[in-house]
Amino acid sequence: MSSKSNRSGFKKRAWAKNEKSKARHGKFNSNKKKERDNHSLRRKIGYTITTLMCIILIIGTIGISPERPTRNIPNTPPSVTNGTVFFAPVAVPDNPFSSLLSTDLSLTWDRNDTFLVIADGDKKDQCNSLSLLEKIQSTSTICKAEDDGYETIGLNNSTGIEWTINDGDYFFGIGTLGESDTDRSGLRLFISVEMKLSITGYMLFFSLGAIGLAIIKDRKIIH
Repeated sequence: MSSKSNRSGFKKRAWAKNEKSKARHGKFNSNKKKERDNHSLRRKIGYTITTLMCIILIIGTIGISPERPTRNIPNTPPSVTNGTVFFAPVAVPDNPFSSLLSTDLSLTWDRNDTFLVIADGDKKDQCNSLSLLEKIQSTSTICKAEDDGYETIGLNNSTGIEWTINDGDYFFGIGTLGESDTDRSGLRLFISVEMKLSITGYMLFFSLGAIGLAIIKDRKIIH
């Protein structure tokens, strides 16, 4: 009786040990599968990040030319201005991502008797506040071609204006290179805009691409 009981107890212990071994082995395989799945997911994320950053860096180096901005420039200045600048009421579309993207504007026009300026809101308000009498009779250089308070000025219609668009409100203005405007035909404008990554943009997206490579190679990223 005792011998049978011992054999029975031995079998139970052996069965329990075998079951525990199976459970440990199954858990190990499950953990290993999860680890493989996680590793595969990390690699996919790494490839996605790296690919996107490479595309952005390539496009940012070549540059893109979006549809030209709306005509935020007056057609012609008033007929009698004594050379005083006349501003458009609508601001130039700004660049809210100027720290990442460099947006360069090139502008030429078809008339050599006019000049164009770009100025901030304060300068625009100063020029707009001048009365008609002040514009006609004044011998001051304020708000004229000789004024140095503009962001940039183009006196030659062939060379035109080269300007990097910044964040903020800036306005186009137009004036005559003389006391009056006898040509009322208006301006023909030739505008081009090119967007490229700035130095900060290059550094940011290059760093993100490096992080993607580190994820692919399963390396720890140092924060």
